[in-house]
Amino acid sequence: MAQCETNENTQLAITTKGFSAVCSVRLILAIYHFIFDDDHGAVGYLKLNTADAQSENTFKDALEIERIYIRHAFQNQGLGEILYNLAKTKATLLGKKQVWLGVWEYNQTAITFYQHYGFEFAGSRTVHLGDAPQIDLLMVKHL
Repeated sequence: MAQCETNENTQLAITTKGFSAVCSVRLILAIYHFIFDDDHGAVGYLKLNTADAQSENTFKDALEIERIYIRHAFQNQGLGEILYNLAKTKATLLGKKQVWLGVWEYNQTAITFYQHYGFEFAGSRTVHLGDAPQIDLLMVKHL
């Protein structure tokens, strides 16, 4: 599995299973961005947070998966697994003991995906999309 360099504000191209990615690392904020693209442009995006960049401080020694997006036309082709494995690998390389995320309570497809990879429910939080409060389920996977 490819990994990012550890210098501030570096970029590294990654190619796997026909997809390429650019990993942008900003260690000051402990945020990692991975953008996967192919001949059609960007097809997937992964955002990881560590340390104080995490949106919750509930989980100790953890890496947060803040975003996994895959364009609809590219879903069910293994890209979600690639992005999840990239997050898990990054967590292991950073010495983290768990990976966690928040998922919208009505996104059953995502919930099923994360449960397939061993994530368990660990609580909930209210997030605001515009003026509308929504519930995110917190899920955690112990490494």
